[in-house]
Amino acid sequence: MTFGSPRVGNRDFSIWMNDYLREVAGIKNYRFVFAKDPVPHVPMSSMGYVHVGNEIYLQEGIENIYDNDKVLDCLESNKKK
Repeated sequence: MTFGSPRVGNRDFSIWMNDYLREVAGIKNYRFVFAKDPVPHVPMSSMGYVHVGNEIYLQEGIENIYDNDKVLDCLESNKKK
């Protein structure tokens, strides 16, 4: 679990790390991102960098991470598309 993590590697690294954490270490990897936090946007994706883990987006003005109306599981959102 990370909070406000920057992009850390290329696509191949991200796939390898996610697979390793899930299959070898048995860890579900979540990446918490608070609205307007600049750190998760660097280095730029145009440079080939991507994130590791499933993004949990905490919307602006959230007082409690248990307020499900303001917490978005981006993996689940993408599955519904």
